Amino acid sequence: MRADSGFYAHEVVAVCAKLGVRFSITIRQQRSVRRLIEAIPESAWTPIPYWMQGGADVAETSYTPFASEKDAKPVRLIVRRVRPTPGSQLALFALYDYHAFITDRDGETLVLEADHRRHAEIENAIRDLKYGVGLNHLPSGKFAANAAWLAVQVIAHNLARWTARIGLRAGIVTTKTLRRRLFNLPGRLTRSARRVTLHLPARWPWAIDFAAPSPGSGRSRSSPDYPLTTRRRFGAGGSLRKKSAAANPQRLTRPDRPPCGPHSPRSGFGHEPKRSRSSARDRHRAATGRSSVDPGLGTRRDPR
Repeated sequence: MRADSGFYAHEVVAVCAKLGVRFSITIRQQRSVRRLIEAIPESAWTPIPYWMQGGADVAETSYTPFASEKDAKPVRLIVRRVRPTPGSQLALFALYDYHAFITDRDGETLVLEADHRRHAEIENAIRDLKYGVGLNHLPSGKFAANAAWLAVQVIAHNLARWTARIGLRAGIVTTKTLRRRLFNLPGRLTRSARRVTLHLPARWPWAIDFAAPSPGSGRSRSSPDYPLTTRRRFGAGGSLRKKSAAANPQRLTRPDRPPCGPHSPRSGFGHEPKRSRSSARDRHRAATGRSSVDPGLGTRRDPR
């Protein structure tokens, strides 16, 4: 079990020992712990990879947490020290910033330290669940309803993560970012000549990523043999046009709707062809007898 300092309590350690669960828990740095860390010799510190040269080291010592309790036992205390960022406020008052945790696990110090540090990734998932999906407030006062709400939020969170990893070939992308870039993208559908055109913003910054080839397939989403959708392409003004109606002919052709035209069977209009209007010049010529235009109908007579 990996946990932060909020779980640093005797009850947690005692339950883990009773159930046989190995733990690594971040420790609160009280004065006694601080003196113990400062007493570690300089030769015991091992440098680890860091963005700043010589900016982080790891060392190990022994510590007995909750020494006043009857079942207190000494455990391993692993400490990571980090140099403050140059120019920061912390650099004015401290030479190192210390992060320590206790553990009863077996293994190398550097491996255990790196594994314990990875538990902080859950904080990003919790933040995304609270502020990206909808888990910040529970909707009901009943436990069953809130449990269903939690399950739905977790499903939506996982779908968003897989959309980013599989669809966009990206790493961790928050749900708010996906909503801003993809889900809330404004668009307009137009129909013309039995084609449906989706008009997207002309200057959409992520159009190239959206139409990029799928990972490992070598095929573009605009490819004719893409299995999940019909062929699409970006047209002028950022339009995304469907070139084939094979995937969804009912939606594109609308066979249940009567056709429109001069001889349409739809009631109310279109039973007779429209007569063209004659211009003033044609009416003048018809009045003087110099034209073959009938002034009553406004259509040309048959020369026969």
